Order: sequence, then structure tokens, then C-alpha cells
Amino acid sequence: MLCLASSFTISCGNHHSGTINPPSAAKSDDEQVLNFFTWSDYIAPDTIASFEKLTGIKVNVAYFNTNEMLESQMLTGHSGFDVVVTAGPYFQRQIRSGAYLPLDKKQLPNLVNEDPALMAQAALNDPGNVYGVIYTWGTYGIGYNEQKAAQVLPNTPLRSWGLIFDPAFAAKLAPCGINIVDTPAGVTRAALKYLGRNPNEPTAQDLTDVDTPTAIRRQRLCSTSGPRRILPSFLPLISGRS
Repeated sequence: MLCLASSFTISCGNHHSGTINPPSAAKSDDEQVLNFFTWSDYIAPDTIASFEKLTGIKVNVAYFNTNEMLESQMLTGHSGFDVVVTAGPYFQRQIRSGAYLPLDKKQLPNLVNEDPALMAQAALNDPGNVYGVIYTWGTYGIGYNEQKAAQVLPNTPLRSWGLIFDPAFAAKLAPCGINIVDTPAGVTRAALKYLGRNPNEPTAQDLTDVDTPTAIRRQRLCSTSGPRRILPSFLPLISGRS
């Protein structure tokens, strides 16, 4: 789940192309400039230009490649960004650290168009939806070669994270090839779900216990792909190598 959230510091700066150089705080009083921090492929090519034409507000865009990169920037304070695109598990922690300001919902009339069920899910990380709104929604899942999986796991329901975290299943699937998106928070939450724990409020013991299934997954893993390389992570499956 991804949210848009208001940053603590409102300021402006130069356009950024793929690097993290926060806008200068010296220009924070310029209300006609918006500093935006996002993934590299989350907006259409004409979105920024259309927004600028419609509002007269100049948008400076900086890009990050991982949630960890975003979080390190936000938690240092005085980031210089007005709006950022963050992810649910990180958003909760960033809110607790004081990285964001509450949204002024009087200025956001289109909030009435948000899906109530999804907003309720977002509230698990942002109680009351105080700091963010949903920009896009995604989920973690398992893709598999049905024919090959049936050969090594006959008469086995293929609807559980146990396929990756249960050593008995993972050992049988390993020769086929196991590839996973390299996102620590996502893998940890999947393992917590597998263990029957609450992924939104894990205890210290939960995080200790989750090390066992993730260690099993690492032993059987063939490769990983970064979160910005979703399609490449499926190429072994599509080509029949997994």
C-alpha cells in the first residue's frame, strides 16, 4: 500500500533527476513551488506538466529507488520535501517519528472519492487517515509454474506462504528455482502472516521468531530482484526456468 503524505518541511529547490538532493530550506516560504519525492515510475510523463499548467505551481521532483532510501531521508529531519510517496509498513514508523504533518482535509475535497474499505486498511498504519491518502494499492503474492509445481508437489494446495517458508515445501521447489522481490519489509510481513502473527503490530518476539522462516527462504533462494524490477523478477517464471 502506498500513500501520499505531507512532509514536515515545506520548501523549494531545483529539479532533481534521480538523485536525492533535498530542496533548499532557505526558500521554504515560496508557496508556488512543490517539492515531490517519489518512485521513478509512479507518475505519467505528462502529469507534472499538466499540474503546473492547471495550478501555476512549479513542481520539483526527486526520485528514490528503495523504501529504505526514502526513510533515511525523511527521518533525518528538514528533508525539504512537501509530498512524498511512501509504503504502509514504513509509513507507520515515519509517523511515529514525527516525519509528517497532519493533512488539511478541508483542502482535499476529493477525499470523498477514496474507497472506504481501502482507507480502512490504510488506517492500520495511519489511524484515522490523519497523515496520508492512498495513491495506489498493491499486494504481495506467489506466482508459480503450475505444471512444474504439480510435479514436485502433487495434490498440494498452492495457496500458502508455506510454499516458500516451510522447509519441506521449499526444498522440493528449490530445484525448480525460487525468485523473490528483494524488499525486507514485505518479506518480513509475509513471514509474519505465515506464522499467524499480526504483521501490522509485531512484537519483539514475533520479529525474533520470523528469522527462522526467512532463513529457510534464504537457503532455498535462487535469486532476488529489487522492488523496481518486478517484471525482471518474473522472467525466470515466464521463460520456464522456474
